Amino acid sequence: MTTISARLAQIIVSLRNKAYRDALVAEGIDEHIPSQIRAMRQARGWSQKELAKRLDMTQHGVSRLENPNYGRFTLATLKRLAPVFDVALVVRYVPFSEYATWMAALSPEDLAVPDYEHEPGLHMTGVHIAVKQTTNSLPIIHEATAGPNVRYLPLPAMSRNRVIDRGYSGRKPAYQSSSNVAGRLGA
Repeated sequence: MTTISARLAQIIVSLRNKAYRDALVAEGIDEHIPSQIRAMRQARGWSQKELAKRLDMTQHGVSRLENPNYGRFTLATLKRLAPVFDVALVVRYVPFSEYATWMAALSPEDLAVPDYEHEPGLHMTGVHIAVKQTTNSLPIIHEATAGPNVRYLPLPAMSRNRVIDRGYSGRKPAYQSSSNVAGRLGA
């Protein structure tokens, strides 16, 4: 039995106890979020002071975020962190079977999520992305150089007819209409 399989079996047996399930979820939030913030900051070579500057908060505030005993995260704070680290944020409910599998396979290396520019597998050479308006007023992305077989991919709407301008420079994201973004991209 591999180490991951043994850990998974142990977690599954322990999940039979409701108090354990509740504690596991609470501890996972209290431990993993601060550890992940610290791991991503360190992987980028940033000090707490540098991250604080990027978040427009104090170094003490960053220290609290990295403290597993703090435990007072808000969605607003997590949403502020995601664009600073240039990573996606996923907050969702899952069945315990999925959570147990994830917990069993989690390693310290998994905590230091790479930013978009360093994420393998997402960068295609020779493909230009443009934003185009559809008839139902939802923006879409297409590969501008794909030729006659252009594939259209839906773009998640932040609010009706808007996409985030990646030039984040403060507490609130700067929004641009999709037509302005398309104009900047030469579409």
